[in-house]
Amino acid sequence: MDSCFEINKELQLHVRDEKDRTSLELALSHGYRYLAESLLRHGCDPNSANSQGLTPLHVICNRKEDDDDLLKTFYRVCDELNHVVQVDARDKSGQTPLHYALANGCKERMVQKLLHRRAEPHAVDAEGSTALHAICRRKQDDDLVEIFFDYLDDLQQAVRLDARDNTGRTPLEWAVANYQSKNVEELLRRGADVSGFVFPSETEYDETFPSQTITDNESKLKLVCRILVCLDWLTIKYYRLTTNDFLTIVKFFVKHELFLDSKDLTSLKEFANRAKNIQINNRNSITSVYDLIVSEPVEAAKLILIQDSLYFPPNPIELCEMPLCEMISRRFFLNLSVYPFWELIHRRLPLEICEIILGKSMNKDLSSIILAATCEGKYK
Repeated sequence: MDSCFEINKELQLHVRDEKDRTSLELALSHGYRYLAESLLRHGCDPNSANSQGLTPLHVICNRKEDDDDLLKTFYRVCDELNHVVQVDARDKSGQTPLHYALANGCKERMVQKLLHRRAEPHAVDAEGSTALHAICRRKQDDDLVEIFFDYLDDLQQAVRLDARDNTGRTPLEWAVANYQSKNVEELLRRGADVSGFVFPSETEYDETFPSQTITDNESKLKLVCRILVCLDWLTIKYYRLTTNDFLTIVKFFVKHELFLDSKDLTSLKEFANRAKNIQINNRNSITSVYDLIVSEPVEAAKLILIQDSLYFPPNPIELCEMPLCEMISRRFFLNLSVYPFWELIHRRLPLEICEIILGKSMNKDLSSIILAATCEGKYK
């Protein structure tokens, strides 16, 4: 590039292609650090915006990679040339580069550098979304909320935990809608308000998790664990789940087939027997995997999310994922189904006997009981 400038001093640096991109934007979008540096040193504008309002900084933050080297190079050159980078430049939808960095993956290092460059953490886009909304609207279940808060703590900046976007939703409500168990935990630890919390509706879950998007067993297991952990944290912070909330979750399980099929009952029994012989360290005490799942299913779910998976020799984990789904969510379905079943049989048996009968049923059957009772108006 330097040779090109030596040959032709009048290269047109600001011309845009048919997609409205300059040479600098193209170099940055592909991560070409040295080319971007050369273009900046030869006069490219670091704040030039296209027709959508996207600046070079937006382009960097929109990349999938957490490329802080590219961001460092960009800022280093701009500092040397005394160019002031507009860190809070807004595109046509009102989004800043920080919005882009937070919405597109867990870009820890990039977010840190933007905040240290005094990016505004409370900036609101045209949809009313803050940076915190951008994190919680993603599908990923990662630690980005905690990372974001830690950086703001270092900078001694507060954050608006309960801001509502144009849909009326808070970051916590978005995090629950995406079953972001880690971010739900961090938001509640930080004091997110549950007094005005509205649990996501069935329609909202359909938008977040369209039908047939969760097909492999590993994703199903992780999702079941995320659901249980989110519900546990809401309960800990005194949110009282309503009948409609429970029904929404049951229908979600049914829609995405988060059950072990009845024809796999043998594999469930084999898995349970094997799990009884596998010891695990849980909070400084040794217990069997089976006992942990039965007595503390939420703790088992957290363990799976932390460790990615539990190892059950001699079988590969793929053969254990759906039995794990069944066992971990078992208490949830048993607790929900007792009274609906009792009402369906017109209270002809004691509740204790109902529990024994239901204890021999699969979760899929228990969900059918709950939904049948709902249709007959006997689950309220």
